[in-house]
Amino acid sequence: WTPEQFYAVVSRVEDYHKFVPWCQKSTIVKPPANNYMEAELEVGFQVLVERYTSQIYLTPPRSVRSRVNNSTLFDHLDSTWTMEPGPTPRSCWLSFSVDFAFRSQLHGYLADIFFSEVVKQMTGAFEGRCAKLYG
Repeated sequence: WTPEQFYAVVSRVEDYHKFVPWCQKSTIVKPPANNYMEAELEVGFQVLVERYTSQIYLTPPRSVRSRVNNSTLFDHLDSTWTMEPGPTPRSCWLSFSVDFAFRSQLHGYLADIFFSEVVKQMTGAFEGRCAKLYG
């Protein structure tokens, strides 16, 4: 996919509940203006559900950065998607970085155990969304 196509999927946070694992709700609470917006996300599994507000910084069509501060779930969460043109038409180089700390030691312990699997599922979800939308 092109950087523009992948950027379109990552920047449409309001659609995350449709394809991102464990995301149950995704609502824009501050519409995009000057390459900034805020979204409320609800994530969980079965009875464990948490809600937090994400500050999102947009650099079309190259990057989407998200920050979460002062939530009950995270001490902090900072993630960045970067898209660059790839070596062939309709391709791109992707970079995804994430830095986070849970408030709960139990959540932190579980994250350490399952981190690589969670990242694999998350990136796979975005690739799957691109495949669905763009072939």
